[in-house]
Amino acid sequence: MDCSDARIDDVSLRLGFSLLLYLDAKRPATELLTVAGVLTDGRSYTRPECEAFYLLLNEIDGGGPTVPSALPWATRLNALFAPHASFARQAEAELRSGWDAPK
Repeated sequence: MDCSDARIDDVSLRLGFSLLLYLDAKRPATELLTVAGVLTDGRSYTRPECEAFYLLLNEIDGGGPTVPSALPWATRLNALFAPHASFARQAEAELRSGWDAPK
């Protein structure tokens, strides 16, 4: 992966690193989804739109699934963040391997 790739934007990386913090038990699910919703709403982000995060957040608050699904909540959470987490893991690996920033 080349971190200068235009398809990898700062919102995607922030979403990905946010999930990694959640998976490392350094951020609660409610905070993860709230931050993701605010971040994507404020930027009019569409991959995914903020509603996807807020729908999962509503389920934590006892609202139940708005969109019926046979998949468990955690599976849907991981699927929602999967492309972003992949970019974040690749960026982290490059940074750890001594990736040289353009001069």
